[in-house]
Amino acid sequence: MVVYFIIMTQMFYPITLAIIASATGQDPVFNTEPTLLVYSQSYIAIALFLFVSVISLKTDLTIFMRASSVGIIFLIMMMIFIVAQGVKALFNTEFTVGDAEQSNATDWTTQERTITLVNDNFSPIAGVLCAGYCLHGITVPILKKAKHPENNQRDLLLGYFFVFLTYIVLGALGYIGFMGVDFMTYFELKKETELAGQID
Repeated sequence: MVVYFIIMTQMFYPITLAIIASATGQDPVFNTEPTLLVYSQSYIAIALFLFVSVISLKTDLTIFMRASSVGIIFLIMMMIFIVAQGVKALFNTEFTVGDAEQSNATDWTTQERTITLVNDNFSPIAGVLCAGYCLHGITVPILKKAKHPENNQRDLLLGYFFVFLTYIVLGALGYIGFMGVDFMTYFELKKETELAGQID
C-alpha cells in the first residue's frame, strides 16, 4: 500500500501542475525534491493522506469501489496513448541498440536514437512492479466467487499471461515511444543535467 500511495502522489503532482499551467497560462516549476518551502509532492502527499484517512472512517465503501471502477476508462486511454506513441516512434525515429554510454551521447536534435536493453536505473521499474504485484492479490476473491471454479487454474494462468504481455508491450513501446523525435524538446532541455538521456 505504501508503494501504491507513492505512485498516486507522483501521478497527482504533475497533474496538478498541468491544471495550474492551463488555468494561469504560466509554466510552474516541477520540484523533484520533496519540500514544504514551495509547492511540491509533499503537499500532494499530505492532502492524499488526509483524503484517504477520511475515506477510511466510512464503514460502507461500496460507493467508492463503484467510483474507482470508472478508473479503468482512464487506464485504457493511457494504454492506447502509450501504444500509439510507440508505433509512431517506430516510423519517425531511427533506433539502434547500444549501451547507456552511447545512449547518453545521443544527439537529440537528430532522428537517431540509441536504446539500451539493460540499465542500472532499476528503482523506478521496481516500484511499479511492486505496485502491480501487490494489486494482483485481488485475484483471490475473484477466483473464490468464480462461476466455474473448475476452470480457476486455467483462468489464473491466462490472466497472468495477459498481464505479462501487457507489461512487455507497454514497457517496450513506452520506452521506444518516449525516446522518439516527438520528445526532442524534452531531451534538449535535460541535456547536461543529471536527467540527461533519461525518461523522467
